[in-house]
Amino acid sequence: MDPGPEGRKPSGHWAYGPPALKRALMLSPASRPQLQASGPSVLLTTHSEPIVYNPRVTSPFVSSSLKSKETSSTITAAPKALITPWIDAAGIGGVAVILLSTVLLLQLPISEKEWARLIAVLTALINWPHFMASYRVLYNTRENVRRYPWASLYIPALLLASAGGAIVMWMNEIPFGYTLLDYLSAIYLAWHYTGQGWGTTATFARLGDVNMTTAERRSLRWVFHAFLVWHLALYHLKTGNIPPFLRWNALISSLPQFSWIAHISLAISAVVFWRISKRMGRVVPVRMILPVLSLYLGYTLFSQQGHIGLVVLQLAHALQYLTFTSRVEINRHRPSHPLPWIAVYYSALCVSAWLVFNGILKFGPSIGALPIVNMVGLTWVNIVTIHHYFVDGCIWKLSNPEVRRDLFLHLPDPKQIGKAARAAKRQAAATA
Repeated sequence: MDPGPEGRKPSGHWAYGPPALKRALMLSPASRPQLQASGPSVLLTTHSEPIVYNPRVTSPFVSSSLKSKETSSTITAAPKALITPWIDAAGIGGVAVILLSTVLLLQLPISEKEWARLIAVLTALINWPHFMASYRVLYNTRENVRRYPWASLYIPALLLASAGGAIVMWMNEIPFGYTLLDYLSAIYLAWHYTGQGWGTTATFARLGDVNMTTAERRSLRWVFHAFLVWHLALYHLKTGNIPPFLRWNALISSLPQFSWIAHISLAISAVVFWRISKRMGRVVPVRMILPVLSLYLGYTLFSQQGHIGLVVLQLAHALQYLTFTSRVEINRHRPSHPLPWIAVYYSALCVSAWLVFNGILKFGPSIGALPIVNMVGLTWVNIVTIHHYFVDGCIWKLSNPEVRRDLFLHLPDPKQIGKAARAAKRQAAATA
């Protein structure tokens, strides 16, 4: 990002007017701000109230109503966001942190049987749609299919062939193929959760104009890697599903101790966030911290109460994911009425997910729940989840310019802001 006036970097903060949600959604590429230098100020014009960049005002982005008051006014700004700061925070981990903190602090037991109906409803409304959202992002255009041939074509073909082989083996009373797919799905899940957690933290560092050093970035990456190891240890410990090549007495007896690695990693993340805050002279955005906390608390619940911890983590992960895909859809399609459009989009995800996943669950019992039919259904679920994990590893890389465009196209171009700011400074110097 280009330096702002007097060598400072623009904070990237915006003054949001009411209603915040509608206005944030309306900042689509079609209404992306255009900049022009006008005297000492830079005017960012949109379909809504113009925003003025003034080198003489402490905050670089102020509404035009403050133009005449400049330094005598107290400027209130909100961070850049995917939707709005509050909705982002709730979706990427805020809801999960509040729920998990309450359960853990009050030591409330959660029974999957007692809450089965609520879990089923939330799964249908949040978890299943997030699978369909990823496929819509991938298969939305032919260009995407060509850009990601492994994710869109080759891996699905390999998984279908593997599923066919597993079914044939099962029919010959050899369960190895199904067992292998089931184990791979469970293990790959750890990489999927922690990888998305890191991507979310990196995204909101970018939105908060937090430029991490190499050491800070690597430290936070290793915190998420430690959570990945914790996930794997807890999975093997809680399920007892340990393959023969890992059945070492020393390894099995040490599995409970992996929790200490996670506790230390959380402390390291706190130190890293503190150092970033101290270096930048301001507190890091809460939205950078929430993905770390939600994962840590979710795995803590997993360690204390078993599988229900993974259920809560899955729902939190899916809600986090839908926050990103909603912004991508708005930026790609530029609807003139974003709120109704996103409601239709989400409804379509729910309906299509219900047809696919509920159909799988109902198919077996409807024809008598034969063992082979149930195995086919479970194998199908395993290859869908494995493919989903692989897809997300391909299409959500911030290093990819296309991904950055889809996520941030509704925001002003930092290079444009820097050029306009420098032009305004030159004009101010010339007229001084």
